[in-house]
Parts: sequence; C-alpha cells; structure tokens
Amino acid sequence: MIRAFIRALLPPIVRIGLNRFRGGQVVWRGRYPDWAAAQRVCRGYDDPSILARVEAAVGEVLAGRAAYERDSVLFRESEMRPGILAALLLVAVARKSLRVVDVG
Repeated sequence: MIRAFIRALLPPIVRIGLNRFRGGQVVWRGRYPDWAAAQRVCRGYDDPSILARVEAAVGEVLAGRAAYERDSVLFRESEMRPGILAALLLVAVARKSLRVVDVG
C-alpha cells in the first residue's frame, strides 16, 4: 500500500526512468472499449495535480529555498556538467561566439 502511494506521487516520467534504471519494463494493462474509457481511469500531463506540483516547486525556487526544479522535482544545489560546459567552450572558441537556446 505504501509503494502504491509513493508511485502515485511520482510523475510518470520519473516512474518510467526508475523502471528502466532497474531493468524493468513499462507495462500498461487493461481492456477498454475505446480510448475515452481508458482516459477516464488514467492520469496524464493534463492532470491538475501535476500543475499544482510544478507551481509549488517553482514557488520554492522563486523564494530561494531551492536552486532549481525539473519536472516538479526540487534540487538544492546547482549541478555542473563538465562535459557539456567543455563542449560549449569549444564551440565558443572555434566560432568566436556562442548562442544557446534552452527549450524545456
């Protein structure tokens, strides 16, 4: 029961990632007469609780209690990725300029 409760709190993308990390498979089960019937029993990204979690996480970042959030998950410290930074630096030096568009 506790496991089901924790699963319900996790965004679907996190559950999929955890399943793949553990070597498990993502499985959808059920017999539904049509797509509308399946949607009635499933949750998706249009679920209001997802927006509420993201709003709360963004509020924590804006209040200075977290460094950033990703998919409603809070991170307390900034994360440096040396490989990405090195690649950006190489491009900037080679082209004498750099433009980065972060979508997401």
